[in-house]
Amino acid sequence: MPLRISLRYSTKRNCLGSLIDLIGRLNSASDVPNVTCIVSDGLMSFGVQAAEKLGLLEVQLWTASACSFMGYLHYREFIKRGITPLKDESYLSNGYLDTPVDWIPGLRNIGRKAIPSFIQTDPNDIMLDFMGEEAQNCLNAPAIMLNTFDDLEHDVLNEVARKFPNIYTISPVPLLRQHVPDSDLKSMRSSLWKRRFQLLTMAG
Repeated sequence: MPLRISLRYSTKRNCLGSLIDLIGRLNSASDVPNVTCIVSDGLMSFGVQAAEKLGLLEVQLWTASACSFMGYLHYREFIKRGITPLKDESYLSNGYLDTPVDWIPGLRNIGRKAIPSFIQTDPNDIMLDFMGEEAQNCLNAPAIMLNTFDDLEHDVLNEVARKFPNIYTISPVPLLRQHVPDSDLKSMRSSLWKRRFQLLTMAG
């Protein structure tokens, strides 16, 4: 099974219980402050569930663009309209993906190939619906932080706000690293991919 699919299965199967257990242990410790808020990746909606169960505040962090978020919110519409999954691999190169998409609010002058991660030829691939499902789950959170700024994606941010008003733009996240004081934190990258894989492997 490809790594990305294994990670998705592991996330759904293991992470909610593991997160609740971790917060319980942290809140029982005498040498650290209690956890009062969860900030979870937009593709990890178990953070929303954990916060609800524990009575904590919760914020989703969508680390990609607002355009990608809007695209994923309409992912199921691509399936409903029969645009994806692709009939076969020839659709990757026969011009099919150049067809304009003009029905997603806030997104203009884009082709089908610009929609994130929707190019799938296997209708049973868990990734086909996972990304759209997780984007929709973000709307269950009290608030969403988006890795963008207003002037860059003004139109699409306005449309996202129509669906979900509690959004906060926090600028391109990698640029925030320059404001981190000189310390070991300077060596950390904004990507959590390696650390996420380690945690999910430990979770079983």
